Amino acid sequence: MRIYVRSGAGVWSAVAPEVPGISLTGHESSATRDEAIERCRALVAGEVAAYERLGVPLEMTDGEDVVDWMLQPWMIPEYLIPLRPAQLRAAVMRMDDIAAELERDLAALTPEQWDRRDGGEWSARIALDHLASGLGVGIQQLEPLPLDQVAAHAAAFEELRARLGETIGQRFVIEQFGTNVESRRIKWTPRKVARVVGELQRLWSAHLAGSGEEPGPWAPHDDQDGDDVALAAADIEALAAADRVLRAEPRSRLLTYSYRFYRHRLDRWPDDVRERWLAVHRALRDRLLSCDDTELARVRMLPLGPFGPASTVRGELRVGIAHVLGHIAQIRAAGSRTS
Repeated sequence: MRIYVRSGAGVWSAVAPEVPGISLTGHESSATRDEAIERCRALVAGEVAAYERLGVPLEMTDGEDVVDWMLQPWMIPEYLIPLRPAQLRAAVMRMDDIAAELERDLAALTPEQWDRRDGGEWSARIALDHLASGLGVGIQQLEPLPLDQVAAHAAAFEELRARLGETIGQRFVIEQFGTNVESRRIKWTPRKVARVVGELQRLWSAHLAGSGEEPGPWAPHDDQDGDDVALAAADIEALAAADRVLRAEPRSRLLTYSYRFYRHRLDRWPDDVRERWLAVHRALRDRLLSCDDTELARVRMLPLGPFGPASTVRGELRVGIAHVLGHIAQIRAAGSRTS
């Protein structure tokens, strides 16, 4: 078994990608290299025991090899090795097992405990909404994109354009969990999606003309007057006209990610946080189990630069396994706090 160790921002992390669903999620940070390795070993031991309990023991290589990894996590070789169908089914069983464990913890929460917070710590409700959002990202990461950067940019915009086109003349509001910094649900309408995307295009145009800083993947998500006005075809065509200029500029490739992100702001999920978690979990497990041998082997590239990022079915299992495990402890802690 290989353990990959990385350091950054003053902390250490370690993962053993031979175990399905074990990947860097932000919950692996330790003060020292040795602590990170020991934490990884303990996590592996727990997962090996869990798969044994489920009757689907893991096939692990003998020995241990610790590798100090300097490249991006998605370039770890094991993540590029296709899962076999039997391995995928076992991993989905483990996902369901973890989800059932989380459901037991949620069932034990009182109404008051759902929203209890300790300083800046997330409440159980916020953590669960974040988990559901993470599962949605997993589904999104399994979508195909052309490998050519210009074609990928164009495809991402055309998918957004088609989604907005379905909403012409309609007025509705959807709430989606925001970024980790926002840590709350954000209201979205078709008009607001178009407005925010248009603002992001404007920021990129200004930057490319030398009159502004390089934008990030998102524009401000504040509500504005008029966001409830129904979208018209002319609004979408304005976005298309701006994109035709931007897609020819290699420096604007981050828009490929942005277009995909904002398209998914209009995904419909149940409003209730627990029902949403369950619905997105079902959607991800169904998507995983639909993968044939070709999809299990496919390496999907989000061509934002020369090194990806890349995603595979094996890599995306993290959102249903390691990521959920990381937040179960947080939810339990929220439930045990006293007011």
